[in-house]
Amino acid sequence: MTIDGSVPVAVMLPAGAGAEEVVQLARAAADAGVRELWVAEDLGLHGGIALTAHLLATLPEVAVGLAIAPAAARHPAFLAMQAATMGALHPGRLRLGIGHGMPAWMQQLGLWSLAPVARLEATLEAVARLLAGERVDLDRGEVLIDDLALSSAPVDVPLYAGVRGPRSLAACAPHVAGVVLAGWSGPDYTRWAREVVTDAAGAPRRVVSSARLAYDPRDPDGALARLRVQFDRDRAGDALAQQLAPVERGPDDRASATEVGIAGGSAALADGIARWQAGGADTVLLDPLGPGDLRRLLVDGIPTG
Repeated sequence: MTIDGSVPVAVMLPAGAGAEEVVQLARAAADAGVRELWVAEDLGLHGGIALTAHLLATLPEVAVGLAIAPAAARHPAFLAMQAATMGALHPGRLRLGIGHGMPAWMQQLGLWSLAPVARLEATLEAVARLLAGERVDLDRGEVLIDDLALSSAPVDVPLYAGVRGPRSLAACAPHVAGVVLAGWSGPDYTRWAREVVTDAAGAPRRVVSSARLAYDPRDPDGALARLRVQFDRDRAGDALAQQLAPVERGPDDRASATEVGIAGGSAALADGIARWQAGGADTVLLDPLGPGDLRRLLVDGIPTG
């Protein structure tokens, strides 16, 4: 594969697999040379913090990112306490992603904020300050902290914003080490998001950009068909509007699945990683459609940078 080895490749573990299978896949990915894994926290599936802590404890050779902890569901004090504990036990290996949470899921639980951007910005600020060892007083954006410091701080845990739109990206950028861009974040969207974040922060931030992946070198046509089906299903709502805006220039010029995802075998994977790199990704986060795609990828070998 012709890939710029200076740009790391990470793997998103499939959220839909059972917990034991996720752990097995993580072990296999680590054995294949992957040095950065990310786990999701989707409503009704695995607890993201519990799974992150387990992987940190059992895979000492890898960094583990959580994408993402919803600010609407977790008070920043308790989130900082969890992060500080994991960060102290596993120095330098935790990446903590924080976002709004999927609106439909948060609404399903009665947790959606009336001011989601303000709440997320206040959450990121509070978590960052608590992890830095500060004593925090904060009453803003639906977040209240009255004179709190963490006994285990300071501890180095880089924060990542898991957001999509320009307002959220700009608000979060000054408080984070990077952004983790969700699935279907193609090269054009990655380039646009990087510019928004850099302008808002006044300096570059690490961009971890997800690429949905249907991998099957023995049946590339079938892989492409599966990618198209998943893309059409995911774009049926408006959740992808921000990510597709840089690609779609009108009703007759809509994005295709392969512009914002990858399907096929090793050649398609190499081409896709190169396109994401050219779009400004500091890390290409391969996000397989399912466990089978990841297993086939591990058999062939992952370009790990």
